[in-house]
Amino acid sequence: MRKLTQTLLAVGLFALPMASNAQDHVWKYVETGDATSYAIRDDGTLWSCGWNEKGQMGVPSVSERTAEWQMVGQDTDWKKVVGGKAYAFFIKEDGSLWAAGTSESGVQGTGDGVDHKELVRVGEDNDWADISVSRFWGYSAIGLKTDGTIWGWGSNSSNQLGLEGVSSRTLPEQIGTDNDWKMITMGSDHTVALKNDGTMWGWGKNYGGQLGTGDLQSKQAPVQIGTDNDWVYVKAIDNRTYAIKADGSLWATGDNQNNLLGFNQAEDQLVSIYSEFTRVTSVPDGVIAISGCESTTTFAVGKDGKITEIYALGSNVDGGLGDGNGKLLTATSSSDEMPFSAVPVKPLLPEGLTYSILASGQSYSLVLTTDGKLYGWGRNKGGQLGDGTEYEQLQTSYQKKPIEIPCPGGATPGGDDNEDLVVVDASDIPSSLRDAKEIKLTGTWGTDEFADLAVAIGTTGFGATNSTLVSVDMSEALIESGTDLYVQGSLSKNGVFVNCKALETIVMPEASEAANFRSLQNAFMNCEKLKTIDLQYCTGLTNLNSTFLGCTSLTEINISSATGLTGVSSMQSSFEGCTALAKVVLPAEIAFASATFGSCTALADIDWTRYAGTEAPIFYIDMFEGISDLKAITLTVDKSVYDLFAANENWSKLTLKAYDATGIGSVEADNSVTFDGNAIYAAQPVSGVCIYSISGALVRSCGELAGSLSLTDIPAGVYVLVYNQDGQKHSMKIMKR
Repeated sequence: MRKLTQTLLAVGLFALPMASNAQDHVWKYVETGDATSYAIRDDGTLWSCGWNEKGQMGVPSVSERTAEWQMVGQDTDWKKVVGGKAYAFFIKEDGSLWAAGTSESGVQGTGDGVDHKELVRVGEDNDWADISVSRFWGYSAIGLKTDGTIWGWGSNSSNQLGLEGVSSRTLPEQIGTDNDWKMITMGSDHTVALKNDGTMWGWGKNYGGQLGTGDLQSKQAPVQIGTDNDWVYVKAIDNRTYAIKADGSLWATGDNQNNLLGFNQAEDQLVSIYSEFTRVTSVPDGVIAISGCESTTTFAVGKDGKITEIYALGSNVDGGLGDGNGKLLTATSSSDEMPFSAVPVKPLLPEGLTYSILASGQSYSLVLTTDGKLYGWGRNKGGQLGDGTEYEQLQTSYQKKPIEIPCPGGATPGGDDNEDLVVVDASDIPSSLRDAKEIKLTGTWGTDEFADLAVAIGTTGFGATNSTLVSVDMSEALIESGTDLYVQGSLSKNGVFVNCKALETIVMPEASEAANFRSLQNAFMNCEKLKTIDLQYCTGLTNLNSTFLGCTSLTEINISSATGLTGVSSMQSSFEGCTALAKVVLPAEIAFASATFGSCTALADIDWTRYAGTEAPIFYIDMFEGISDLKAITLTVDKSVYDLFAANENWSKLTLKAYDATGIGSVEADNSVTFDGNAIYAAQPVSGVCIYSISGALVRSCGELAGSLSLTDIPAGVYVLVYNQDGQKHSMKIMKR
């Protein structure tokens, strides 16, 4: 990826739209789920990456996971996101609440019990202020409304919702009647909240002291924790809770078996459970935010909402601490081998930066700078860092220290300018074009440049898809001689536009430039909406292996100028699965292969009038696999070679037509069918009666004929009559008066 590396490191490289060059963007918000990340761009658009096994990204086109940021829908008014385990909630500027992902235990709050891979609205209320969820093993959610009330839904098996009984709720239900709640946070199965008066309250499971009530008794409903009224922040993580007082002091309670509360105790002095909030002194005063998971804790130190220092402690599996000493966890790794730090360490972030948001998932963290840059470190096996790692590499992907994560460029959906069309010059290919609907290529393009383009549109990873790109215009592109659209990804080769699910139109370069394409192997595979592409000037093609496999909307193709498609397997599966393909125009010489026209069930017309060999061409036995009736395919050849095809036991299985300078000549006649200039007469029943124009276009399908058939409704002219009799297909030229 020659140019991509430069692009990722450079500032100000962007795709140029036709009407505006406003393509650079920065982040304004970031949040993490278990292993899925969410961010809001400065234009209000919502983006996600990472695991998507339950649809939690809100992007149905991602089947499993991706390290490429994906735009979620087209709305531009997103405000906040909260992520859990395979589900997430989203709040808009208007206060409406939305959800995506698993419906386990009713956690989506939609009441329908259905997993949602696209965002679905939760109720009709417009007064949601914040949401907290059980992270990262539970399926519970509690929402805070602008009127100070709190509402719960999902699992209540440990009374973590504070609602009567332990049954799950599939719709939001108000918790108590108080309307003075200020902040709420959930652990695995306990909840802690602050009120406007600075008091702290808790409920749910308490076997590990996580509520800080001084005992280990679970609470079925909210109870006040102590008598202090100077609490300003609280964060529950797994089975432990952290809180901050107005004086900036940090306190913690709950499970301390792995020294994660921050007390930095020696092994022989380790207190495994704290049941009351106890002051933490191992990090500087001034902690303003906390994040983490069951194996790490991360602290943000700062003032007035601006983070100036970050500290992390706990397991350094997959680089979770970001200090450069992390180690990859593999199937053969022992937990004893994994580095661990009970002493808070600093992630190796650049000097001098300040931050506005800290968010952590399972063994990874993201931080947003006050000027909109994003840094991340730790686990990346699902692509949750959004760093563009190829799919094939994700299984072992992690970052031992923070890296900068670029914000995708591109037009804002619904903008006033015509920003759908993005002009991409070969010398300045952006790092991401995943949100581009229309692309126009300029400059000089070779195989390397197209490889970078594939990375930008997100088609290089195994199973990767693009569901946004609708058209590609190469009419002004200069193509280098010998250019391939079969390019090298991280571990293997693939077609540039493979799996572009929304791609409808490809405009090829001018004739002299189109001739420079050499291989289109896999280039448009599974582009299921591709309707049109003109290859008649691609004279230099030598490989169409799987080029249009799965292009179910393609209806016609002309490769008549491609004289180099004669190599072994150059036509293997070229049009397999093109179920709408009706007509193909072939060059003078071509080497068919397995499934060249496999399952092309609509194929009716093959124009091979350019064939001029001295013997019948090789008929590859499986090239029409999946087509039960070969007689439905009409093969038109020049009259000079017609007899060669007709005498071949395989080619004669198709309906053959002879072509001469004036059109299709009469192939054979039969006295049982005659024509008097206005009507057809059949001495015995015939079937499959069709009338074609002299150029081969179907004029009328007449079905079975017994007796006579009037053609008075057809204009005067010369036609070809085709019919079936005794298992043989016959044709004859007729002249309508």
